[in-house]
Amino acid sequence: MIKKLRKSRKKIAIKREHYLVPRHELVKEDEEREILNDLMVEKEQLPKINSYDPAIQGLEAKLNDIIKITRIEGREKNIYYRVVI
Repeated sequence: MIKKLRKSRKKIAIKREHYLVPRHELVKEDEEREILNDLMVEKEQLPKINSYDPAIQGLEAKLNDIIKITRIEGREKNIYYRVVI
């Protein structure tokens, strides 16, 4: 019973194309400095996202990469940034 439950969780966890999962993108290195300047922050000040997060598994994100998260909330399109730990 426990093994079946674990398998079903794994299938749900890797489904990134679900309508409730916001879009996650890896930010290119040349764009990082521009984003940090616009936000007037250092990379260490950004909120964190774990490298094991199911939403970024297919992105091949490395330590200290920046992830761009696009959420559609109502009629608004909001962009958030996270640094991979």
